[in-house]
Amino acid sequence: MKKILKLSLISICLLNIVSCNSDGLNKYRRNGQLVDLDYLTLNDKLVQDESFVFYLTSEGCPGCKAFYPEVEEFLKENKEMTLYTLKKDDISEVDKLTLAAYYADTLGNSYFTKNDLNSLSLYTPSICKVVNGEFVYAQIGHLNKDVVSYMYQDNYLSFDSYYMYNRKVQKKETFNVFISKNGDAEYDASLREYFINNPSYSGYYLNIKDFDESENERLLNRINYYLGEENTIEEYPDYCLLQYEDGKLVNFTNIKYDSSSLASIYNK
Repeated sequence: MKKILKLSLISICLLNIVSCNSDGLNKYRRNGQLVDLDYLTLNDKLVQDESFVFYLTSEGCPGCKAFYPEVEEFLKENKEMTLYTLKKDDISEVDKLTLAAYYADTLGNSYFTKNDLNSLSLYTPSICKVVNGEFVYAQIGHLNKDVVSYMYQDNYLSFDSYYMYNRKVQKKETFNVFISKNGDAEYDASLREYFINNPSYSGYYLNIKDFDESENERLLNRINYYLGEENTIEEYPDYCLLQYEDGKLVNFTNIKYDSSSLASIYNK
């Protein structure tokens, strides 16, 4: 009788994997707020240029277990949000390398630890924001409800192309752009921390070294048009801020911002 009961339970799990998930988030799966992905579906969403947030988890991961109550709290407070989840254990070794390369490309040098400089490992728990099929931000470890909430904000993300920046200009939006000429993982991280802690503020980030020559030239021409003939610059400073109002450049500041100087911008 016990054997029959055990087999019945296994059959139920096989027929309805969601109900047997061990993370305690099943009710959010049932109401559609939490959606389990496999890697093939994730890749399809990227190819179709979709925008979404997903987190990566794995069996036996202590950090993942600590993260699940934070996920539950977020979903409880944000019933209109959909969060996706992907299990590292179900991904093939080849696909793990591909996904790790996405992480590395998004986070740059900050992705690698001092003891792991040459590998493309997948770390759990981690959470990723995808915009129009592109990874724009990821965070690894020490995840909480605030980090999840941040992923759904449009107040800060790294532009991964000149096109994304130019589209905001063409749409005549009002926004601030923080520029790093050569890329700076610490600067990027400090900006993110500020905007995580100040979710009502808006800011964006450009890494000029990722632009091609024509894109660099077009952006530099825009800056010089604003500065006027007597103040033109031949190349970007290491750090600067561009402030736009209704799609027009209204301020150019040559400075590397920290939390104090950022506050001077946003607390006027």
